[in-house]
Amino acid sequence: MYIMKKNIITLIVILAVSVLGYYVVSNTGNEVDPLDNGDYSETPQPKERYQQDLISYETEVDSADDCSSHEEYDEELSVCYFECSSEQECTDIQNSIDDELANWTDESAISDSPINEEYESDIKTLASYKVTSGEKATLISGKDTSEYKTIWNEIKELSPDTITDKYIETYEVYDDQNSDSLAFVDDSDQNGKWRIVINLAGRRSSNLREQKMTLVHELGHIITLNTSQINPNYSSCATYELDEGCSNKNSYINTFYNTYWNGVKAPANYVASKFVTEYAASEPVEDLAETFAFFVLEKDKENLGNQVKDQKIKMFYNYPELV
Repeated sequence: MYIMKKNIITLIVILAVSVLGYYVVSNTGNEVDPLDNGDYSETPQPKERYQQDLISYETEVDSADDCSSHEEYDEELSVCYFECSSEQECTDIQNSIDDELANWTDESAISDSPINEEYESDIKTLASYKVTSGEKATLISGKDTSEYKTIWNEIKELSPDTITDKYIETYEVYDDQNSDSLAFVDDSDQNGKWRIVINLAGRRSSNLREQKMTLVHELGHIITLNTSQINPNYSSCATYELDEGCSNKNSYINTFYNTYWNGVKAPANYVASKFVTEYAASEPVEDLAETFAFFVLEKDKENLGNQVKDQKIKMFYNYPELV
C-alpha cells in the first residue's frame, strides 16, 4: 500500500518516468540526431528560440511546477527543457538538476500522518476492469470514464508488459476522502494474480510526482511478492514469513530482510540515514517497495552515498532483470 503524505509536497524524479527527448539543432534550423538508437519518442520541431548549435534536453510534464529551477517550461509542447552547447555543460546542468531533485525526494521522507498498514477491506468500488493479455483492461462492473482509462494507461506505461500480463488480474478504482491510502495491491485469493486498486480522492489531492511514486511502489509489491518469489502454500517456513506466504530463499524480500531487518522489530524507529521515507520504517515489505521506488526514480548507482538507505537502493543493482 502507498500512504498519502499530508501537508507536504512529494517531488519525485520525473526524468525516470517521462520520455526524455534530445536533439541537436543546426544553424539552418534542421535537426541532427546525435544518438539515433530509436530509443526515444519523435521529437517536436525546434522553435526559433535556437540561434546556434545547441543540445536540448526535454522532459514531458503536466505543468511548469514539474520543472527544476535549471529548466524552462514550454507551454505549447508541455515540456521542461534546458539547452547546452557542449557535453561538459550538459553534464554540469544535469548534475545540478539531479542534486535539486534529490532534495525534493528527501522531502518525501518526512510525514506528519500516522502510518496505516491496513489494506482497504470494505471499499465501495466504482469500477472494476478485467486485465487480459496485451495489457487490455475490460470493464466488468461499474461505469467506464476517461479518468479511469487515463490512470490505467499510466499503469501500462510504467509496468513491464510481462509483469502486467502475468500477474495483474484486475484494476479497480474507488473514492474515499477519509482514507490516507492512494492505492494498494493484493492477491487475497492467493491464485498468483493481483488486483491493483486506486483511490481517486488520494490521487486527486496529490501531485504528478507523488502519483508516479505511488504506482511504482505498488508495482514494486507485485514484482517482489509474486509467486516466483513467494510460496503461498507451505507447511513450515525456514525463511522470512509474511502474509503472502513463505519467501523463497533467494527471493528479493528474503535477501532484503536478512540483510536489513533480521532481528529488528516492526515498526522500526525511523532514522533518516536508514530509510528512504518514514513509511519505509513500518515493515520490511513496505521498506522494500519504497526503496524500489527510489531505485527506479532517484539517482544512478554511482551518485548514491554510503548510508544504509543508499546501500538498500544499491542492492537492486545486483539483479540485472531489475536494472
